[in-house]
Amino acid sequence: MVLVTPRVFLSWHRHYMSFCNTLRQTRTVRKRLGQMATQLSDPAKGLSLEELPKSNIFTAKLPPDPAFETPKISHGAPREALGPRLVKGALYTFVRPEPAKETELLDVSPKAMADLGLKSGEELTPQFKAVVSGNHFFWTEDNGGIYPWAQCYGGWQLYVVYVPILRC
Repeated sequence: MVLVTPRVFLSWHRHYMSFCNTLRQTRTVRKRLGQMATQLSDPAKGLSLEELPKSNIFTAKLPPDPAFETPKISHGAPREALGPRLVKGALYTFVRPEPAKETELLDVSPKAMADLGLKSGEELTPQFKAVVSGNHFFWTEDNGGIYPWAQCYGGWQLYVVYVPILRC
């Protein structure tokens, strides 16, 4: 008969959970590599912006702005509340872009489109123009998705604390 103490069990459980997380991340990476390999073998078959896999690893793993901890809170906040301010204990803030009017797409790199796995001609769609101008993003209150964020920044420039205005 083997006796397992709580300390041994917790240690084993911690290692098991770490292994499960690693395995889950490996599956995600393998799936994404498979998608990339498929599109690289036949660039004409690329994906649309809607179909392109999106991840939010940065915002899932790092601490958000305590004033706007979720996209839903940020989305419901008045635009003025999201402006430049001192933020402590966070690496990013969820912030929706200011709507841009009369946008014009000047040029698109075909190589960049292929590297991203986007299909040829995707740059001609109204959705592409709306996404790159910041007027559309893939998030809804009901279904979630990827919400725009601004990375918090603070630094010394000319011996003065400098916090720039971050606008999406």
